[in-house]
Amino acid sequence: MSTTQKLWAGIAIAVISLVVAPPAWAANSSPATSAASATSAKPAVAPKGNGQMPADLQNALQMPQGPERVKALLAAAMSWEKSDPKAACEWVLSLPYGNDKAPFKNMLMDWGARDGATAAPWVLDHPKTLGFPGAVHFIVCAWGGTDPQAATAWSEKLPKGDLRKNAFNSVAEGYVRKDSPAAAVWMTKLTDDDDRHAAVRCVADFWSATAMAKSQEAITSWAEKLPPADLKIAAGWIVTNWSKKEPAKAKAWVEKLSLPEADKAEVLKKIK
Repeated sequence: MSTTQKLWAGIAIAVISLVVAPPAWAANSSPATSAASATSAKPAVAPKGNGQMPADLQNALQMPQGPERVKALLAAAMSWEKSDPKAACEWVLSLPYGNDKAPFKNMLMDWGARDGATAAPWVLDHPKTLGFPGAVHFIVCAWGGTDPQAATAWSEKLPKGDLRKNAFNSVAEGYVRKDSPAAAVWMTKLTDDDDRHAAVRCVADFWSATAMAKSQEAITSWAEKLPPADLKIAAGWIVTNWSKKEPAKAKAWVEKLSLPEADKAEVLKKIK
């Protein structure tokens, strides 16, 4: 699936796994190093946003190094984000962590779920500082879970290219985690081929990974109704997950699909 680059470290490193599974690029981040940099960095005197730094955050910055300081900083930063997200996120940007910006993942996802229409345009104003596509993903994925139609409308206004593809993938991820069947229907209504292909990858992957543990009938029935190009993409993800437990059944299903033989052969290569 999509979502790639270096994950936020520092203050939030201790709770990453409680929010979302870290993307592949997080493997390059060392928790010990990140936590150490978070607790030893000099506190920022004032935020760049219009708000004032809350007293609890100022107090947390003065605490001695250690796990309690890390927890206090994260709690204070998250609390500030809920009341003044722009100021809180601007403060995070001001921290001297280089590319390891403090609790962005949690803050952006929380803001995206609550007010994606404001958060998404804001993050686009900071492409070099936040890095793409990670920051956009956090916001749009959360937004897709709470208001997929609004997130879709925003994504459709983006110019063609990787950013837009990543946005649709993120909407799909947020939506499919909340309601897989509804996300599957939503995806079929996307008229742009690139947008739809980005969405079908995520829907087929996530839905099949969860559905195969129970019943594959719903997702295979959905996939069989897709046009050939979409079906090929969906089938590839479905058999990747299905074949982990039932490779023979996955193979038999692919062989009966209404796809050209060359496409079937390509999909069958995904069966381990």
